[in-house]
Amino acid sequence: EQPKIRIKYKDSRGKNWELGDLVLYSTDAFLKKLFKSIIIESVIQTIILIIGISILTVILLNLFLNKPLEKITDTARRIGEGEIELQAELAGTREVLTLATAFNRMTSRLRDSIEELDRYFTCSLDLLCICDINGVFRRLNKEWESTLGYPVSELTGRNFMEFVYSDDQAKTIEQLQELGKNKEVLNFVNRYMHKDGTFRWIEWRSFSYGNLIYAVARDITERIENDNKMRRMNDELEKRVAERTENLTLINK
Repeated sequence: EQPKIRIKYKDSRGKNWELGDLVLYSTDAFLKKLFKSIIIESVIQTIILIIGISILTVILLNLFLNKPLEKITDTARRIGEGEIELQAELAGTREVLTLATAFNRMTSRLRDSIEELDRYFTCSLDLLCICDINGVFRRLNKEWESTLGYPVSELTGRNFMEFVYSDDQAKTIEQLQELGKNKEVLNFVNRYMHKDGTFRWIEWRSFSYGNLIYAVARDITERIENDNKMRRMNDELEKRVAERTENLTLINK
């Protein structure tokens, strides 16, 4: 405990007053108290400085990193929704620029792949289609228009069973069930109704992947008709040969 001097005062009327105690500090004690106050003040200022730097860092990160990343994320989402021509903005920090450049390179390859697939769908002479496991057309190429007489836009989104000839629906459902078991369907033939009321013979090669069915088909109506025509001609020829043979037999008798 530090030494104290009590200060008293006696007024003109002779009344004594106590004004308080005067504490006497040694030089060491005074310095200790002074250093302690300086250290506490420095710690407080340091804490305030750290908080300020943290807030500034968050603001800068949001401005120079988070915002550009949000733009890249939004661009990726829109590309996923079909806007494949979009590119990420080349702006921001070096790291963001590197990420945006790599992103644009990948989306460019994606566009090339999609364009290649579109060319394949457009130029193929076969009937190409993608449908879900329930038989709903998701995508078809232009050859379907000349084969069935319906525009592709009218076929897309409809179930192919709507176009299957009634006598072939049962066996078509059986093949669809096989595809649902991840089995390939090869050289399956059924008949599809044309818009004009006639039907077309279609030969299928199909496989499933996930919940989608990928198929390549051919219109073999002309081949079937030629085969039937040849069969009729052979039957007619065999009939005539049999009649001629019978006539010759009767003549020889």
